[in-house]
Amino acid sequence: MALVLITPPALEPLTVAQARAHLRVDTTDDDVVIEELIRAARQRAEDCTGRALGQQTWELLLADFPTRGSPIDLPKPPNPSITSLTYIDPSGVSTVMPSTDYEIVPGSVLSRLTPVYGKTWPDTLRREACVKIRYQTGYIQVPAPILSWMKLLVGTLYDHRETVLRGETATASFLPSGVSDSLIDPYIVPSLA
Repeated sequence: MALVLITPPALEPLTVAQARAHLRVDTTDDDVVIEELIRAARQRAEDCTGRALGQQTWELLLADFPTRGSPIDLPKPPNPSITSLTYIDPSGVSTVMPSTDYEIVPGSVLSRLTPVYGKTWPDTLRREACVKIRYQTGYIQVPAPILSWMKLLVGTLYDHRETVLRGETATASFLPSGVSDSLIDPYIVPSLA
């Protein structure tokens, strides 16, 4: 299984104006730096939680469909929407699976892709990246605790940017003890491994 980002979010969940207000910065002199820190904080939040913050397009690559119509967990919740599902059939032909043959079943954390009633997953050539599931996913409105965590990380990175620029350790460990955990722990997606 491989997961490839096709299109990143068009907008960051935290604006420069919101970050400036949190940082108590009154000028626009550091806006470029603040934008970079926002992007870094979003990416770190996505890495920590396993969620997509903002609408994004991903492609899940599988060597084969699961056996007996078993579901496929779709990483990077929430709210996935399938754009296309293609596979290589046993004769080596790339085939588009009709959207009427599968459905998304929402879960408490991950959504699952399953064949509709009466259908099964088709046979494939069984090779790397034989099945390609392209989908859009992500929060339209990121939960407030994640945004607060991002603001704390942006503030920490802003205050320690010389350390960051020299390539020294720049992680969420700069945050006050327990703050990062308490804000984003409820949003962490269990591992798919």
